[in-house]
Amino acid sequence: MKSNQELDAEELMAESAETGADPVQEISRGELAHVRGVIKSVILRPEGATPVFQADVFDGTGTILVSWLGRRAVRGITPGRHIDIRGRVTEADGKREICNPEYQLIG
Repeated sequence: MKSNQELDAEELMAESAETGADPVQEISRGELAHVRGVIKSVILRPEGATPVFQADVFDGTGTILVSWLGRRAVRGITPGRHIDIRGRVTEADGKREICNPEYQLIG
């Protein structure tokens, strides 16, 4: 029997595939990616003089870090919200990231 987490991940993968989004586990650094998933967590990193607002977005296949440079918050970006993101993938410390993406909140 599958756990609730596994069922949720399968649902997210299906939703993502239906919209033509790229699975997080398949995107690479340098790609222009389209990711659709759920925001798992948010954090404000006051690094130096420039704040960075970040969110971890999970699509059922993996998690990608999304960062808004120079922002202390982004309206609507809260854990549990579904989001559609488009942007260039970078990589830092072995973690994939999209900075200052185009985005749309879902639902």
